[in-house]
Amino acid sequence: MRDNDLKPVKEIELDDTHIKRKVIIIIIASIIAIGAFIFAFYKIANKDKGWNTIIADSKYQNIDNDFYFTYYVSKTSEYRDVSAKYSTYLEYAKTTLDTAYDSNNNMKYINSNPNTDIEVDDFLYHSLENILTDNYLYLAPINHYYEIIIDSVDTLYDDQKDPKTNESIKKIINELLIFINDRNKVELKLLGNNKVNLYVSNDYLLFLKENDIPNIISFGWLLNGYIVDYVSKQLSNDGFKRGIIRTYDGFNKCFDDVSYNYNYTLFDSFDGNSGKIGSFKYNGGTSIINLKDFIVYNKDSYFIKIMPDKSSRTYYISNDDGMSKASTKYLITYSDKSCVENAKMAAKIYINDTFDKEIISNNKKDYNYIWYENTNIM
Repeated sequence: MRDNDLKPVKEIELDDTHIKRKVIIIIIASIIAIGAFIFAFYKIANKDKGWNTIIADSKYQNIDNDFYFTYYVSKTSEYRDVSAKYSTYLEYAKTTLDTAYDSNNNMKYINSNPNTDIEVDDFLYHSLENILTDNYLYLAPINHYYEIIIDSVDTLYDDQKDPKTNESIKKIINELLIFINDRNKVELKLLGNNKVNLYVSNDYLLFLKENDIPNIISFGWLLNGYIVDYVSKQLSNDGFKRGIIRTYDGFNKCFDDVSYNYNYTLFDSFDGNSGKIGSFKYNGGTSIINLKDFIVYNKDSYFIKIMPDKSSRTYYISNDDGMSKASTKYLITYSDKSCVENAKMAAKIYINDTFDKEIISNNKKDYNYIWYENTNIM
């Protein structure tokens, strides 16, 4: 076809109704988005006086997933300040003590560098010094097997992962106990001046490697207790005097400079269902620990596994046989001492085959206790 055979182009008038409509929609959406942003900013910048939930702002996603922090805000600037401080202290404590985080000379670094002198900071050094008064630090390899079953979503093969019933796993745990209880095989040495050395024998290192066990030591179920104690102490030292930090695995620290009264809810389980059965009052400055073997909140499943036979598996592991134990279904210990000290006292009673009231009688001057006997709250 020649060029002069082409027909002239006609001017076509388009209907711009749809275009105008889209522009209007975009403008309206933009106004709504801007309005929402302004409203959100206003809410953050103008917090109401009273109790507010504080969320940690961290580069680590869900770093406060185990924690629930409420603080009584007296003015807007206090909300911003306590939020910033809480985020800083929680991130530092969590990444220092938790073996899941890469950080300079933290717990993960110590585990990755056995038989090496390592200088740590004051917080980690004194936390390790404190936990060494008991034997929990060395149970990390056994925790590994409970972590597998508690984190398991597929319940069909739970019997193949259960340390209490699977013979091959029980055999590994029995061998681990021999290493764990022998200071010639493993020992965290405190060298002074914030220096530590995790001594591990060659045969123990080989055994851990052969069984794909990642950690030699950890704070185990006491981890969040150390974190709550640190964060609450730092906030209090900074002048923040009316807050409550709770964790889903049972740690509760109330810090204030006036003896306000607070309520603590009691739960129980019946035929697989759990619910509130009462409450008790306590004063500010109190640490409360609850140890239980049933699920109340969804997040309890991070720490408790309910088996097909309705028994439970937890991280409350006995130093004697490496099995998780509960001498009673629910135990609370509370006092003006730290969360960790309350937890250690509770563990002496709870992580046992039988419930020993003599321990309670011998320590009732320093600690308060709540437990259940049948349908009675003791």
